[in-house]
Amino acid sequence: MITILSPTKHVDLWLFSIDPQDYKNNKFLSILSIEEQEKAAKFHFSSDREKFVISHGIMRQLLSSYLACDPQEIQYEKNAYGKPSLSSPSSYVHFNLSHSSQLGALAVSSHPIGVDIEYIHVLDDYVSLTKHFLSEKESKYFRDLESRDQKTAFYRAWTIKEAYIKAIGMGLSYPIEQVTMSINERAQLLEDRSNPSNIDKWSLYCFEHENYLGALTLPKGFHVEIIKI
Repeated sequence: MITILSPTKHVDLWLFSIDPQDYKNNKFLSILSIEEQEKAAKFHFSSDREKFVISHGIMRQLLSSYLACDPQEIQYEKNAYGKPSLSSPSSYVHFNLSHSSQLGALAVSSHPIGVDIEYIHVLDDYVSLTKHFLSEKESKYFRDLESRDQKTAFYRAWTIKEAYIKAIGMGLSYPIEQVTMSINERAQLLEDRSNPSNIDKWSLYCFEHENYLGALTLPKGFHVEIIKI
């Protein structure tokens, strides 16, 4: 069955398990590239290796359904900052992958996007952890929160900012502390001092799934369809 990517302003967000227990006798390794297989072999823990193989195998299967090709035919290339894109088959399909704990997320669209998910667990000091990625305005908002609300705000801020730097394709090289967002369920890009015009280009979308929080950065005017498999 071929999945047709809508030509309209649309993002498919696929959510799927990467728990090795859910994939007995899986054949994902056989459809990965030699480079991916070599990378998988370098993981110290077998669970991390299996999750890498599963997430990248499922990504190949899903992308092949958009491209009407075999999963093994897909080839990637990376930009100067390490963001992957399709090099073959050449197409209009853009994608971004994220995974955390037992969950994977793949965003697919006709334009560049970024996605991030994180498993929610209790940490010791949320305020200290935010010092290196929140702007001054965000930090003030965060410090003023009740302690019981800081956990959710922390993960929302983290995923929103990760999704943003992935969408613009510059990764950790981007001065994310110069970016201010509303870090709540109605996430919005408020300021980017490095690239002020980005406010008119990008929208933010937050989602939840069981014990996970996630975020998408997508072009203005696009809408999201979540598909759970």
